[in-house]
Amino acid sequence: MTGHIFLAVPLAFVLALLTGGTATAAEQRRCKTDFAVFPRGNQQRVVLQATVEAGDTSARVRVDGSGEWSGRRTRLASGADTVVFDSGPAIETLTIGVGGALLWEIAYRDRVAGDGRVIAFIGMCKPWKAQ
Repeated sequence: MTGHIFLAVPLAFVLALLTGGTATAAEQRRCKTDFAVFPRGNQQRVVLQATVEAGDTSARVRVDGSGEWSGRRTRLASGADTVVFDSGPAIETLTIGVGGALLWEIAYRDRVAGDGRVIAFIGMCKPWKAQ
């Protein structure tokens, strides 16, 4: 024993103290889709529940009963947010407007969207809240 005391303190907290700022907590919002959009423009009622957790530039999307993916968050000048993530067969982009309107676009890697393949979801998200 050398007489030193070590405390486990999160690095983000220490950096915030050293720079005079406060640690920024990630935000979270719940989203629900109402409709799926297909290549010919037809829509069908599809309800999915998802949670989006985001920091300044990173994000995580969890779709209830389906899975979760890491992605990238971008804040647009309009106040909307985009979250882009790679789900494996597709690159998916969630655009969430200031009022919570959700457009979830799916760009398949094979670039062939058969008539039965969903190319987008439309829905709403609740406001961001701190985690």
